[in-house]
Amino acid sequence: MNMAKNTTRSERAGIIVRTITCATLAVIMLLSLATGCRNRTDGSGTVIDRPTEVLTTSTQAPEKTPDATPTPAPTELPEELFVDNVYPLSENINSFKVYGRHEVKEKGVTCDWSGSGFAFRAALEGDVYLEATVTGECFLTVFLDGERQTGVIKAGKNTLLLKDVPRGSHLVEVFRQSEIRQSLLMLKTVKMHGTLLERPADRQLYFEFIGDSITSGYGTNNKADAGTHTDATMGYPFLVSRSMDADHSIVSVTGIGLVKGYVTETMPDVYKLLDRYRSAKTAYEPVRVPNAVIVNLGTNDATMSSDPAKYIDAVKTLIGEIRSFYGNDVPVVWVYNSMRADHSSHTLQALSELGGEAAKLYSFKMEMDASSLGHPSANAHKRDAAALKAFIETLPGIAP
Repeated sequence: MNMAKNTTRSERAGIIVRTITCATLAVIMLLSLATGCRNRTDGSGTVIDRPTEVLTTSTQAPEKTPDATPTPAPTELPEELFVDNVYPLSENINSFKVYGRHEVKEKGVTCDWSGSGFAFRAALEGDVYLEATVTGECFLTVFLDGERQTGVIKAGKNTLLLKDVPRGSHLVEVFRQSEIRQSLLMLKTVKMHGTLLERPADRQLYFEFIGDSITSGYGTNNKADAGTHTDATMGYPFLVSRSMDADHSIVSVTGIGLVKGYVTETMPDVYKLLDRYRSAKTAYEPVRVPNAVIVNLGTNDATMSSDPAKYIDAVKTLIGEIRSFYGNDVPVVWVYNSMRADHSSHTLQALSELGGEAAKLYSFKMEMDASSLGHPSANAHKRDAAALKAFIETLPGIAP
């Protein structure tokens, strides 16, 4: 009887030991599987081995990883790409993306309009220089891999664009702040320790902006060290384009009107030419149709008391020029109320007589501001850009 009891106890003890052993093995296997899941990828596809000490007791199921072959880590750029190079833009134009109306000449590429510029991709390191010729003063804004760089850059014969760029593949974008009557700029060469890569692709959206000093960004930069009060890269046209991941072209002249302004030329005369400030004979021939054209004119006409009837005719003339270049399906948005009285009632009358929204002619009222040198401030441009972006996204053919 005692032997029977002892045997029963032994059997029970064996069962308990076996049960504990099995449970322990099961836990070890589960932990091993969990460790394997964590060791598979860092999120980019690269396999990473982690020590088992980092195991946790989380009750959440391990995240599932697709059964695809992990993407190998990116290879380093070949050493032979990192050599000193000087690239004439006119000879390498297919490797440079140019913004705004321009002309490729033997001596370089013109870059005269507000917010115009160029971009390139390159395997590079160290400093990047621009050689340019300029009449007057022209200030530039530089972006490196999408990030705006600080500092005031004045274009000239040997312009330092970037300093101490780390080795790698980079996107470099250079835009002019200054408006066209301040200076004419000819882009000649880019010098760097590196090699040009594939040209940056055109974006899906493309906008054209037409206007005066407001469109040029006058008043956005009123710091003493700025060198100029005009910075097109802080104006609403540039900001709208960047926020919508769109390419842009800006045709703006400080002081210009449709009939009368602070300058003798008028926008209907300027708009139909490629660059009236270089040649009064070279017609504009578009190479790309914009998704929308945004106009902001009338302020100088109102200030200079342009005749209302002549003004209405001039609005129709400009819209006719836009239609002759791009057709009747491109939305035209006339912005008004940016700064002060701007003949907006006459503008709206002209748009209505041409068919209004049924003819894809729209109007958009800004929130008036003249707090910076009698013009909208940088903050006002940011606010207006956000509001205009929301409006443009409602236009036909433009998805947010």
